[in-house]
Amino acid sequence: MNNITALIVGDGPLLLQCLEAYMASGGQVTAVVTQDSAIASHGDAIGVRVLNKSSVVSGELEALEFDYLLSIANLDMLPESLLKRARKMAINFHDGPLPRYAGLNATSWAILQGETAHGVTWHEMTGKADMGGIVEAAPLTIDPNDTAFSLNAKCFEAGLASFKAMIPSLLAGNVTVRPQDGARTYFGRYKRPDAAATLRFDVSADDTLALSRAMTFGPYTNTLSFLKVWTGQRVLLVSDVEAATGAASLAAHGTVIAHDADGVVVAAQGGQLLRLSGLTDSSGAAVDPAQSGDLALGARLPDLAASDVAELDRHTVAAAKAESFWMAHSARAVASEAAPYPRALKPAAGVHTFPLDAGAELSLGLAAVAVWSAHVGGASSAAIAFHDGAQWTGLGKYAAWFAPWRPLALDVAGDAQRGELVAHARALVDAARDKGPLACDAYMRRPRAERMQGRADDFSLAVAIGGDAPKHPNADIILRAGEAGLTLEISAGAYDADVAGVIAGHIASALAGLRDAPQEAVSGLDVRPAAERGALAAFEAGTATRVPFVSMHQGVTDQTARSPDRLALRTRDGAMTYAELDAASSQVAEQLMARGVRAGETVGVCMNRSMDLVVALLAVLKTGCAYVPLDPAYPADRLDFMLEDSQSHFVITDAPGAQEGVRAQRLAFGELRGGSAGGWRAPEVGPQDLAYLIYTSGSTGRPKGVKVQHGALANFFAAMDVRLPYKEGDTWLAVTSPNFDISVLELFWTLSRGLTVALHGAETQKTKPFSLFYFAASSAANADQYKLLFAGARFADENGFEAIWTPERHFHDFGGSYPNPAVTSAALAAITKNVHIRAGSCVLPLHHPIRVAEDWSVIDNVSRGRVGLAIATGWQPNDFVLAPDNFATRRDTLSERIDTLKRLWRGEAVPFVNPNGVEVPTRIHPRPIQKELPIWLTIAKAAEAFESAGRQGFNVLTHLLGMSVAELGGNIARYREAWRKAGHPGEGRVTLMLHSFAGETDDDVCETVREPMKAYLRTSVDLVRDAAWTFPTLVQKGEKTGRTAQEVMDAEPLTDEEMDALLDHAFERYFQTSGLFGSVETCAEMARRVHGIGVDEIGCLVDFGVDQDLAIEHLPYLKRVMDRAGASPSHEGRHTVAEDVEFFGASHLQCTPSMAMMLGGETEKLAGLQVLCVGGEALPMELARSLRTAAPQAKLFNMYGPTETTIWSTMCHIDEVGNFIPLGEALLNTTLRIDSPSGRPQPALAAGELLIGGDGVTLGYWNREDLTAERFVTLPDRPGEVMYRTGDLVRRHSDGKLEFLGRIDHQVKLRGHRIELGEIEAALIAEAAIAQAVVVALGDSNENKRLVAYCVVKPGAELDTKALRSQLLQSLPEIMVPAHIVVLPSLPLTPNGKIDRKALPAPEAAVQGAVETPSDEVEQKLASTWSDLLGLPAVDVNANFFDLGGHSLLAFQMLRRVQSDFSRDVTITDVFRFPTVRTLAERIRKGGSDDKDKPNAGLGRAQARLAARRRDSAGA
Repeated sequence: MNNITALIVGDGPLLLQCLEAYMASGGQVTAVVTQDSAIASHGDAIGVRVLNKSSVVSGELEALEFDYLLSIANLDMLPESLLKRARKMAINFHDGPLPRYAGLNATSWAILQGETAHGVTWHEMTGKADMGGIVEAAPLTIDPNDTAFSLNAKCFEAGLASFKAMIPSLLAGNVTVRPQDGARTYFGRYKRPDAAATLRFDVSADDTLALSRAMTFGPYTNTLSFLKVWTGQRVLLVSDVEAATGAASLAAHGTVIAHDADGVVVAAQGGQLLRLSGLTDSSGAAVDPAQSGDLALGARLPDLAASDVAELDRHTVAAAKAESFWMAHSARAVASEAAPYPRALKPAAGVHTFPLDAGAELSLGLAAVAVWSAHVGGASSAAIAFHDGAQWTGLGKYAAWFAPWRPLALDVAGDAQRGELVAHARALVDAARDKGPLACDAYMRRPRAERMQGRADDFSLAVAIGGDAPKHPNADIILRAGEAGLTLEISAGAYDADVAGVIAGHIASALAGLRDAPQEAVSGLDVRPAAERGALAAFEAGTATRVPFVSMHQGVTDQTARSPDRLALRTRDGAMTYAELDAASSQVAEQLMARGVRAGETVGVCMNRSMDLVVALLAVLKTGCAYVPLDPAYPADRLDFMLEDSQSHFVITDAPGAQEGVRAQRLAFGELRGGSAGGWRAPEVGPQDLAYLIYTSGSTGRPKGVKVQHGALANFFAAMDVRLPYKEGDTWLAVTSPNFDISVLELFWTLSRGLTVALHGAETQKTKPFSLFYFAASSAANADQYKLLFAGARFADENGFEAIWTPERHFHDFGGSYPNPAVTSAALAAITKNVHIRAGSCVLPLHHPIRVAEDWSVIDNVSRGRVGLAIATGWQPNDFVLAPDNFATRRDTLSERIDTLKRLWRGEAVPFVNPNGVEVPTRIHPRPIQKELPIWLTIAKAAEAFESAGRQGFNVLTHLLGMSVAELGGNIARYREAWRKAGHPGEGRVTLMLHSFAGETDDDVCETVREPMKAYLRTSVDLVRDAAWTFPTLVQKGEKTGRTAQEVMDAEPLTDEEMDALLDHAFERYFQTSGLFGSVETCAEMARRVHGIGVDEIGCLVDFGVDQDLAIEHLPYLKRVMDRAGASPSHEGRHTVAEDVEFFGASHLQCTPSMAMMLGGETEKLAGLQVLCVGGEALPMELARSLRTAAPQAKLFNMYGPTETTIWSTMCHIDEVGNFIPLGEALLNTTLRIDSPSGRPQPALAAGELLIGGDGVTLGYWNREDLTAERFVTLPDRPGEVMYRTGDLVRRHSDGKLEFLGRIDHQVKLRGHRIELGEIEAALIAEAAIAQAVVVALGDSNENKRLVAYCVVKPGAELDTKALRSQLLQSLPEIMVPAHIVVLPSLPLTPNGKIDRKALPAPEAAVQGAVETPSDEVEQKLASTWSDLLGLPAVDVNANFFDLGGHSLLAFQMLRRVQSDFSRDVTITDVFRFPTVRTLAERIRKGGSDDKDKPNAGLGRAQARLAARRRDSAGA
């Protein structure tokens, strides 16, 4: 390690590389000064101090000591005082040879000058730019096709190499300097190409091509000019210019000769043709030449006269000098979204005009608009589009080269005096009017990810001075300063007249507050007019009423005294009176106390949905404890966490799912029902004692417990007495899990008011069955080869498994142990009593139906009616040596053969021809026990086969080979639909075979089964073929010959290495996606997943090669999997909600909107419903209308409230559905408030966060003081009152109605725009084909973030996702249109019945449209690396790394991976010059060879594709 220290200043990847090289050589780094976030992140990661460039002027660097100051890719002049503080020397990197190319953008100017040689220079820094002596230099060659981008890459590489050469002298402290030699040329900061890089066709084509190359900066900021073309009507931007093929043209220069998909061909001087591609307007929107009159064939693009060029250059230099001012404001302009007021219901043309102040100066109006915007939007600054009419007029005919609207950001500091804000606004206006224009290409010259950020054309607020300004494309509100003073123009297309009037009133109030009280603080300014403040005070106050305290359980006890014999609880299996419930709960409470439970503790309750569950909850309350509800369907880890976090010493359980992992002492409910409750009394509880501790999902993934006290519940119950119609004896159908707090209304308000509670889903739960399936890949003689079969059969028989399946296989190791399932099944029937015995499958065309019927009739008798057959057609020709004549017709005759089999089974006399040609009526013997033979059809992945099975009324036996879970779900849906249309009773049964092995951990299981499974797969060519389509080697071979991967595999034998790799590939696929492998929880999750798509029975294929004794030893794990998978969420039951409404004669029902959607198809069952409460999620208007239609006699209530304020806080009776669904009025003793993001009360119509106060506010979060303090707050203007910040976005309408707008945390920031996901969801649901929709933002950074929509399609409807995106563009801005639209059969739900956003699957593809896949191993490995770094599931080999979200730090990381995987010869320059998988792979294959044309060609192709994508978006 060396003691020489360096302060490194700069940005970009060259700094990263030099930093690494310097530190690797032992150099010490005092600090890195940068504004590059990627460098800052890297510095933090390696432990180097990182400072922002602002530290140069802030004084932070004064305390630092360093030997060298190294300025690397640093474009800022550093103060001479800082340079002198380097003890040895300050050294700068310059990307050109000195003194010939001093200044900035040396590479571009060298190309424009036609240079063939270039170089880089490390030189001493002095007070004058690029004047110091040379420390190190390196020459470069400029190739004919070099661009600024590729030449910069060369400079980068040469700069790194020369820096490494300089390191020894740096560390030795003996750097030598030689003077610069030769003529000096300085290219200043504001120098620009002639005519702002507007293409001129009256000059040589070579000059134009040189200009194009000089202006090509790749993924980096273009600091000079974008190529432009002047059509005579407008200025267009040009991505690339290249020489076009074909003969010289005789047309005049500037003539448009041809169009193609991406541009135009134009004649240049001398007849040479130039192709201009990637045409866009200044906003980046693609321009289609064929649809543009000014680019029509034969049109002539005008010349620019010398005087035009000179005048344009003058304006361009002025713009260059002003650009840093405008771009600094662009970077700060973060509040570009529209004001949070309701958008127009009836958009119209024109504007609503409001006089604001005839005598006020512009600065006062600007400050008023800014302070109003900051108040309602919460930003600390206001983004304003600025137009100066006088300056715009002064540009004359050159205005097309400049932007009419420029960005301004006015900071609004709450602690500032109002007069100071007005003064700042005045200074800002003066500065803006003094600055030059903004070049029209300024935004487009930024890196692609930044182009959409801070554009004045996107702002919703604008200020215009003077005459008629060009129409602003997006501003909804424009403040005009003219002869009439200040006026507001509010777009009629954005806001209706009444809303516009409210907005104008709020801005006018802000202006008056600034004008009338200049000494007061901005933070105290109220934008609400006086009349509105009075209405708001009444809204916030609520209704205060004294409520007598009665604890939850005491209310039930009191009701028992009033109606002891009334039914309290009902299920489909039984009932319980109030007296029985009271007695049973007292018994259990007494037993709990006897076992050590003490008042004030928490007690977990993990039980299946039943009357016993209600008894247990009530019993816990009677002990003076708080219950902690634990849904058995939750993963064991989550149950563990909740029990440990709640500090529960006991958990009451009857659920198998609760037996794993929970750490509290388990108390079996059945054991608590004994004993007597005579003389036992419940402890007293007070209003502040906890009734329950209920866990809700946390934003960090860690559940948080909400402490709900008896006093809050007493208040809530009293509120329900007032608002909910009911009478004693009504029946409430309870559908909600106790894990969801709204269950308290269903269970305890009802029971304390004399209603009968009917429990949905509480019938005796029959878990979906598991079976054992055998298909051994061995036929060698072995006395123990059936050991696993018989041991498994006995285990299954004794542990609740459904069936044992054995196959029919012939003449092959694969399944060779099972040539006749009738024989194995007879043996199994003799040793079992309970488990069903089934053939999986019987190849019926191989046998006479009489033989099959008689064999299985014998087994049916031996087993006492436990047999079933899966019938297969057969597929292996060699099997049909048993019946060769049947092979060709096996499919066509299968239905007839099955029908014959069924008739024989029923005892019919079926005619068969004897040897004499005589038909003989034949009946089988012995007669079977079962009247009908249960039949499955064995089916692979063909959708039509599933539909056929449904039409015929057969069960289905299937697998996941070559089929995803989602595809199987679609096939099952087709099967059920066909079954229903055919009129069969029930819905049929689907059995799914899954290779199965469960153990302690996923890794243990993977290690155990890998080799046995590979050996097993080796015996089955078809199993391997089903995985072959994804195997790179086969895909590559196929692409070369035009064949599929399977065809290649069949035609070309694989090498041993290829076969082993393929088997590994196949194993990983089956292990991850197509089997029941892993820990109990992992397997249970897979089981629940396939159950969720409609699978009725899982056949666990257990004999695929794992040692028999080990397989037997692990069978109990499968039992645990079955138990865990059978722990169904509490909202699921065998009967639908509507069926239970009808069965129980329910008068009342409460459910989430997601669950309510399931009621629509069974409206006839809802006739008795009197009250329907819907809440827990936003109630869609379409659903509300549907529910009014489905149950017109019922009162429909929209319920709203978070757990933290005790169940519901507002409710609204929905009689008619208007423009939105109101949240309704606050309940008793509940106060409301709507805050702006800045923490001040929002004015009418402005959206803000809802805060809830009053007696329903709970005691906060269990052991989460920090979170409690964050969410449960006391406001300065409401001392003594605790209010809960809901995180819900609402608005109050002028009539007092409250509208729910969505979650604040469902707002996302995308490329500088704040987007409300709920708005996109509403647009999707408005589409006729869509029943449900959820939108999420995926990606771990703003650059990577993309919107993904998940949709459920209405029955019978189809969804064209491409057409849907086009449709959405009619109502949404392009940035709000989802990048991916995923269609799901249903949206995943939490156990509480809410949409589970975390369970949504990742979108299938990373890019829209066709993805070109890797063609060889190099591309495959590179694509995998890119996918990993960029967080994408797939990468097109022609996609540009930087367009996919890559940046310099990721490029640096990618280089390290590439060098590790391939060669150290690959450099960071290669990463930038070869930005696609394909071009970089070609560079790697060629080793050190260097084709100079390829990088630029690759870049051109990438630009062309991007232009095409932009056209697609615009066309959509």
